[in-house]
Amino acid sequence: MPQHASLRDQASLAVEKRRSNRTVYILRMWYVAAVAWGLALVHLLMTLFTRFPLGLVKVIPFPIHGVVELVVGVVLVFAMPRLLGASLGSPARTF
Repeated sequence: MPQHASLRDQASLAVEKRRSNRTVYILRMWYVAAVAWGLALVHLLMTLFTRFPLGLVKVIPFPIHGVVELVVGVVLVFAMPRLLGASLGSPARTF
């Protein structure tokens, strides 16, 4: 009988581990979504404040807007694998 109890305990531990992994995944995706929404908001505000025909306030010079976009783009290319939790051997890292 001890083997059955042991198998039952192992099964319940496996279910708990799966739930824990799912929770970590959901929290990580929430973090990535928050970063994406934050960047979208900053990009919208920069567009509205840039000195070009569609800008409403026209405070930020257009070349500065371009430099900020370039820097954010390069940083995201190198940061996204870390944000998404892709390891060096993961196929998601080279997607």
